[in-house]
This record gives sequence, structure tokens and C-alpha cells, in this order.
Amino acid sequence: MLLTNFTVVSGRWILACSVYFLSIRDLMAFKNRAICSVLKLSLIFLLASCEKTMDIQEEQVEPKDTKPAVLPDYANVHGIYVGTSDDVQQIVKTVKEFGANAVVMDVKDERGDVTCDLDLAPRYRKSIRIRNVGKVIAALRSKGIYTIARIVTFRDHYAVHAFSGFAIRNKDGSVVVDKEKSSWLNPYNEKVWDYVIQIAKAAAKVGFDEIQFDYVRFSPYKNPDADLGPRSESISRVEIITRFLEYAVRILHPLGVKVSADVFGCIIPGSLGEDTVLSTERLGQDWGRIAKTVDCICPMIYPSHWPLNSLGTKYPDKEPYKVIYSATKLAVDATKLIPGKCAVVRPFFQAFTATWLPKEIYKTYSNRDLQEQVSAGEEAGAGGFLLWNPRANYEAFH
Repeated sequence: MLLTNFTVVSGRWILACSVYFLSIRDLMAFKNRAICSVLKLSLIFLLASCEKTMDIQEEQVEPKDTKPAVLPDYANVHGIYVGTSDDVQQIVKTVKEFGANAVVMDVKDERGDVTCDLDLAPRYRKSIRIRNVGKVIAALRSKGIYTIARIVTFRDHYAVHAFSGFAIRNKDGSVVVDKEKSSWLNPYNEKVWDYVIQIAKAAAKVGFDEIQFDYVRFSPYKNPDADLGPRSESISRVEIITRFLEYAVRILHPLGVKVSADVFGCIIPGSLGEDTVLSTERLGQDWGRIAKTVDCICPMIYPSHWPLNSLGTKYPDKEPYKVIYSATKLAVDATKLIPGKCAVVRPFFQAFTATWLPKEIYKTYSNRDLQEQVSAGEEAGAGGFLLWNPRANYEAFH
């Protein structure tokens, strides 16, 4: 390499000297000194141009890899939740450290805030944490990283108060607040659908590869005083959630994005017996209906979230491999029984320690536990996976 540069530089000076001495000899023939001066000046500019041209050619000696990055297929996504980070360098580093090829980024959070600079009407409350989101996505995609926009769908603390008719309310007119102090948009109101879908459309247009609907359900807690409106008398919760997702797919597919839905693990057929039926009805999430509608169905099967004695384990959190394998196998097998094309099963895995559980029934999770879950999912037939840490902090797993 050094030899090449030396040769080029030397050749440039040989060329310059040769032309200069040749020109002096020719200039002796001219008696008009003014003409000689002009010609000498022209010669100097000519030599300068030659040097610049050679400089440009030197810069182009190094061949550049212009081959575009290849994004993973949506059926083979190995993703990691990064929250609202817009630090491209750090995201790429995290992705590489965990052998991932995709990221999940918050676009609308649990508070109802839009977290990035999307092109939306003023009625949307924004709390911008992902700046220049279009550039961030382009930079990640150039590295072969698939980007997923997470939209918290019906859980919301802003729109329930900002817009008339949006909230699920008690019969006395007050906004319903469940045991987790969460309030909820009413899926029976189609104006709510449009409100959410406008965010999804903006995310698609800015370059995300996939729109992921989280909290696409009702609250898991009973509330006999909740008033869902007259439509709820003739349309079940399962039906209205399914209709929303069907509507979302119709709107978003023409924009070139995939659509996924996050679901509770307890709705997987056969996972909790009769409790699966009750959970399906209360949440409005039916495995078969959703799997038939979206591109990817993402069951949240964290070992810490299962009741004791579930899936053949006494303490599920202490047996991540067995829990993940059993839950994923049930999910994959149930999906295979559905006729026609169905969603890819892409489960969420636990990348956190469930310190809220009694000490005797949980364990501190490490990188080994992540690897066990990944292996279990692959062996059970999952189409990829997503790692979840609610704070997007994975320092404990390095």
C-alpha cells in the first residue's frame, strides 16, 4: 500500500518537472515577455489541476464496500428491546453482544406519550426521547438491523382524559383505574382505533420495518362497574380486539410493514387449562383469531409470570428452559392446527430478575439463563425471539 502511494506521488512530481522544463525551452522562442508571463501563469494553474486530479485518484485507490446490508426475514428475528435509546453506536454494540439482528423501540409508551419526532397532528402529546428517528432507523438498517416500532395500544394515561369518549369509565362516569393504577382506552370506540393507527402509519412512513401492538387487550382485572358502551352488549371482547387488528393490517400492509401483536402467555391453548379460556375472554385475546390475522404473534412467556406448578414445574422462574420449551411448543403446535397461513410464533424471553417474588421461588438471571431460553425456543420451533428487560438494561447479562 505504501509502495503504491509512493509511486503515485513520485510519478506526479516527475510529470510536473517534465512539463515545466519542456515549457521553459519552448518559452525561449517567444520574444514578447508579456506573452511569456501569461503562458507561465497558465502552466502553473495547469500543474495545480493535475495535482488535484491525482489527489482525487489517490483517494479512490481504496475500494469501498458498497454492498447494501441485508435485513433479516421477519420470521427469523432475534430481537432485543432498547426502549427509547437513540444512541446508534450503543444500540449496534448491544445487538452484536447478544447475537441479535433486530431491535424493538418505543414509539408510544404506557403513559400515552409519543416518544419520537413523528409527523403527527398537535393533538398527540409528545415526549421526544428518540431524536431524528428517521436517521436513527436508516443508520440501523444500514447495519442490517431490523427495526420494530412498539406501540402501547389501549393502555394510556393521556388520551383517556384528553378526548371525550376515549376512556373506559365506571358507571358513575369516572375513568377506570385498575389495580396497577392503569387507565385504558375503550377498544369499542373506533375513534380510538384511528387515534392509534395514525401513530402506526407515521412510524411506518418514517422507516420502521414492523409495527408491534403491545397492550392490545383489556385490563386483566375484573371490574363489574366498567361501562364499555352499548356495542359491548352484542360484540365480544375477543371479536373487537380481532377487528382492531384486522383493521390495522389492512391499513399498514400497503405501507410495506409487517404487523405483530404481543399477547399474554396464558392464552396459549393448553397452557393453563380452564384459566386459559377465562383469560381469553377477559383480555379479548384469542390465540387462533390473532394468529390468523397478524404476521407475528409474540407471546410473553417469561418464567416469572407463570403460576406455581405451571408447565410441569414447581417454581417456573427457577426452570427457564423447561418453561420456555413447554410454552413455545404449545404455541407452535396450536398454530399448526389453524388452517391456512398463520403468524410466525416469536416469543418474548426474560432478561430480568423477578425480585418482587418471594426469595424461595425466584432466581437471579444471568447470561446462561438467556442462552437456555434461546435454545429452548429454537428446539420447540419458534420463529425467532425477543429479549425483554423493562428498563432496557442488559449489564447483568454481559
